Amino acid sequence: MIATDDAHFSEPDHFGGWVMVKSDENEPEALLRALKAGNFYSTQGPELRDVRIEGGKVIVECSAASSVVAIGWGTGAKAVHGHSMTRAEVPLERLLNSPWVRVAVIDAAGKRAWSNPIWLEGQGKNPRV
Repeated sequence: MIATDDAHFSEPDHFGGWVMVKSDENEPEALLRALKAGNFYSTQGPELRDVRIEGGKVIVECSAASSVVAIGWGTGAKAVHGHSMTRAEVPLERLLNSPWVRVAVIDAAGKRAWSNPIWLEGQGKNPRV
């Protein structure tokens, strides 16, 4: 998933979405390597600081959020809601038939950030993504 911005600057429609890249250097070659390796996420503003699978749940550390949603293939999803959450644990029982899980973080203004798919152990990569 990639967030982009189709800004024309005659309306206040700029800075609507972008890609955050995890790279050791802010140089074109390093950024391209990180993008090709999948070391990025898409956002409208919220930050994903850590996303990992542990003990049957996805653990998310992020900027202040009102919802953290684990999304799987098809219609599978499970959400945790709160106020100014910076850490959430979302159980994955509803998503065990999905080969991957993606996380969406939603802040109080409705802005979102989306992780790339996290392939679940033993599921393998699947062309349905």
